[in-house]
Amino acid sequence: MGESRWDEDEAMSQEMLVWQIRQRAEALDDVAVLDRATELAATLVDHTPVGHERRRLRLAMGAELLVLRFEWAGRSPHDLEVACEMAALIPEAPPGELRLAPYILNVRAQAWYMLGNARGDTAALRQVLQVLDEPRPPAVLDAGHQQLFDAQACSLRGLAELALFRHTGEGGLLEGAVEHARRAVETFPEASDLPVDPGPARAVLRVNLGETLRYRHHQNGAESDLTDAFDALTRALGELPVSHPALAIALTNLGGILQAAYHAQGDPDLLVAAVDQFRKVLTATGSADSRLPQRRSNLVLALLMVHDYTGGHEPLHEAVALARQAVIPGDWSGGHLSAHTDVYSAGVLGAALVRRGDLLHEAADFTEAVDVLLRAAAVPAEGDPELPDLLKLLADAHFARYDAFDDPADLEAATATAQRMLSLPHIYNTDEVQCLTQLARFRTRAAARHAPGAPDSARAQRAELDAAVSVHRRLVSLTGSDAFDAVARAVGLCDALGKRYRLTGDPQDLTDALALSAAAALNERAGEYDRLAALRLYAELLWDKTERDGDPADLRQAMELWKITAASPLLTPESRVQDARRVAAGAASLGDWSEATDALTGAVALLPQLAWHGTGWSSRENVLGRLDGLASAAAACAIRADRPREALTLLERGRSVLWRQVLHFRADLTALREEHSELVRDLEETREAMRRGGGTGRFLPAPRDGDGPDTRMRGPEVDRHMALARRWDDLVAQVRALPGQEQFLRVPPFAGVPEHGPDLAVLNVSDYGCHALLVRGGAVTALPLATTLDEVSGHTQRFLDAVGSPEDGDPAAPERDGSPAGGELPADVAADTLAWLYETVAGPVLDAFGVPDRAPDGRDAPRIIWSPTGPLTFLPLHAAGLHTTRHHAAPRTVMDRAVSSYSPSLDSVRDDGGVPGVRSVLPPSGRGLLVVDVGDLPHPRDLPGAKAEADLLEELFPEALRLSGVRADRDSVLRGLDACSWAHFACHGAQTVDDPSAAGLVLHGEEVSLADLSRARRTPARLAFLSACDTFRGGGRVADESLTLATGLRTAGWHDVVAAVYQADDAVSGQIVHAVYAGLAAGRPVHEALHEAVLRWRDILPVDPRPWAHFVHIGP
Repeated sequence: MGESRWDEDEAMSQEMLVWQIRQRAEALDDVAVLDRATELAATLVDHTPVGHERRRLRLAMGAELLVLRFEWAGRSPHDLEVACEMAALIPEAPPGELRLAPYILNVRAQAWYMLGNARGDTAALRQVLQVLDEPRPPAVLDAGHQQLFDAQACSLRGLAELALFRHTGEGGLLEGAVEHARRAVETFPEASDLPVDPGPARAVLRVNLGETLRYRHHQNGAESDLTDAFDALTRALGELPVSHPALAIALTNLGGILQAAYHAQGDPDLLVAAVDQFRKVLTATGSADSRLPQRRSNLVLALLMVHDYTGGHEPLHEAVALARQAVIPGDWSGGHLSAHTDVYSAGVLGAALVRRGDLLHEAADFTEAVDVLLRAAAVPAEGDPELPDLLKLLADAHFARYDAFDDPADLEAATATAQRMLSLPHIYNTDEVQCLTQLARFRTRAAARHAPGAPDSARAQRAELDAAVSVHRRLVSLTGSDAFDAVARAVGLCDALGKRYRLTGDPQDLTDALALSAAAALNERAGEYDRLAALRLYAELLWDKTERDGDPADLRQAMELWKITAASPLLTPESRVQDARRVAAGAASLGDWSEATDALTGAVALLPQLAWHGTGWSSRENVLGRLDGLASAAAACAIRADRPREALTLLERGRSVLWRQVLHFRADLTALREEHSELVRDLEETREAMRRGGGTGRFLPAPRDGDGPDTRMRGPEVDRHMALARRWDDLVAQVRALPGQEQFLRVPPFAGVPEHGPDLAVLNVSDYGCHALLVRGGAVTALPLATTLDEVSGHTQRFLDAVGSPEDGDPAAPERDGSPAGGELPADVAADTLAWLYETVAGPVLDAFGVPDRAPDGRDAPRIIWSPTGPLTFLPLHAAGLHTTRHHAAPRTVMDRAVSSYSPSLDSVRDDGGVPGVRSVLPPSGRGLLVVDVGDLPHPRDLPGAKAEADLLEELFPEALRLSGVRADRDSVLRGLDACSWAHFACHGAQTVDDPSAAGLVLHGEEVSLADLSRARRTPARLAFLSACDTFRGGGRVADESLTLATGLRTAGWHDVVAAVYQADDAVSGQIVHAVYAGLAAGRPVHEALHEAVLRWRDILPVDPRPWAHFVHIGP
């Protein structure tokens, strides 16, 4: 008996020690100390025999400590599972022992609640209600303690009801949760009624009340719930110790309340306060806490709201970085708590990526967002409360990608996803409203997809728009006029009404839309972004009214509104450009060409922001492609405003945006290095990291897969690339802050019109007119051209079809979908196009310059440099003419009157002949010449003349470096380019109209890409002869960007480049090459040698220009 009694004494001592250690852990906020208390309690339970009078208490004590440890540290739900097992083992109270009954019941209920909430286990949550419904023995406690346990039980019931409602949507649960949470706070005893201080227990109950009221507000939108929740949470924060685990929960809910209040009231101070609360939450959350990902995601959502309000980049970049930290790697299946956290965080990451994609036009962001959200939405069951939000985000991601790439499959997926969300068995009212808004937007866009003139097209469009209007009217009817989002919903209805008016001409639709949009624009409760959306739509409707009524006052009012929106930094640069173009269109219709020019000048200035170098190359191409022709439109307006010099400036600023970025990164930092070596080192390291890729994705173009988004740069690679770009921008800003460095790496002011050199003809084609800007001796004059953009585009397409058509009887020639219309022979189409080109464009230019009817014999032929824009960039202007007149006294051809060269911009016209060695004659031995040919390598179209061409050059120049066949691999060619000043390529060129950045030279193994050729630098670099097809053909999407192989080499520093504008005839090409190099060996300049070689072949084949018109000279 003595030993047994001693053991019990030891056990009682340990029991007291457990309580003491727990109190110490709470005082120190030390999880390690709490671990010790939990381990001692477990040991105590293990050594307490079944049936022992203290076993009930010790089981309850152990279960409570496990629950507490989970609350504090957010560790494995295993703690909760063990707590529930312990609670289930607690025996019934023996007769006469009722004091512990309320405490034990509450511990049991709390364990089941924590487990059910963590797992999303509705059975466990129902177990809570079952435990709390168990009959309670008659009260044997003092009134204070009884009230304490009753309040705790009431709060637990409310939390369980709330969790069940979130998972099942069962009626009555939410109201019951609010009632029980409120009663728990109201019935909590005063401190004076208890023998010991209850600590922050009442504050914890206030946190629970605030959370419950927040959810009810989310369900029904009652503002009184927002007010009561805010009051409960702020009072709780005043009572909770800094170290208490409920603090983070209180801050999280307060941040959510402030976000909801911002939505309801539009006060940005509330948004700032919400972000501040979520940052405090992260500070109060340990790095090992399993709830950290979800709390990071809460901050991400708040930062996205800040971005939406301010339009700033930084909140968005921080949001994406935090969202990535929040997503736990894995397949988002299993794992109880982590599975739910992953799904929520994945949804938030998807939302952040969509926002960044919208702002920066980064294609990879849309692709990743859809992928992440598809995987996340596949995890929750139909009744899971996370599913509606995930589906809503997924629908947004599909729609954003549809906006970017116009793939109807994405629009269909967006619509199907929103419809699925509406069909869910449990969906909050606010979620339903958002889903209806999505569906209406999707239907409105779907109406525009029906092709005009197609069978039943108008009927299908009308059905889509009727459905959209109906949904929008329902949404407006559900919204009070003073609600913060009333303007957004009114704008949606106005947009649908306006589109239906344009389809049907129903004047009532226009009248209703004008009235609604005007009222929305004047709504003082509207957020600034919604107000701008209302102004944009109101202006668009006024334009419709102008077209109907012809009242210029309406047009003027619309233009003034668009000026406001075009100047707003809150809108995306693309939206601002669109509105500036609308101002210009209005001004042009009124004949006010100066106002049109001013509007488009502002739009051109936004192009670098649209194509920020932190995004992938193809993403920049994509957004510039949507605005192709902007610079030409601005120049045309300036010409018609009698401002020809300004027209040249606008063309220089609006063309070759991407190539200027390349040059920006080639800056020589030598002068800066002497005084700021560390800054220069940082610049060079950052620049090299961006050039190299190093896992950061593509800065310069490279081959990509398919026609969709750039798949070479994904996920964290995009983030790293953008981080490097922001780092570069920050370093550049630091340099510009130094004395005398204010203009460091800024786009230099337009150097002005060349005072010397050949005549220059800048050919501008636009909807506002077609003109030639003639530059001679520092003077600029404008020459109207008797054609239109549509006519030029039509002739260009016919010519491209003709030169790309298979030769008769050549089965190896590639098939093309397009072919000249009307059964015309390709040779005739090509000849007719060049005749039209001379009569309409080239001939008038030569006449205006006073070029003689026929060039004199010898080397005194006039020289002209062509700088075309738009579709003219695809045509061989040097070959324009009716070549059957070549023997006439006044031949109607360019070639018989002048020697032609090309330049993609005015800056590249300036001759760098002053650089030592640039004008040097090709050495007779060929030293410094690189010759590359494909040899006998297989290719869909053989080049039988390539090897012969290279053999000829090797024979002419015995010291040339030749790389042939398998020796012509990428690395060897790049080393050769770095070592040689002259380079000749006899191979295939790879370039497509729709994807010019994927250009390259087809050699052995990997292609030598446009990026490779741009990076390879050699000074002085004299001649690069690209005896390959398609090396000077740009892209239809971004024709004015001059994204060609030839331009890449010219940008990289090569003085002269010879390239081809279309697929070359191999046999004739070899003969032309032979003649060119013979001329070079004789000391002739490149442009003259090429002109004479082509002219000889023209005389041989005057009626079919296709075999000889492809080679062009690019250079000064």
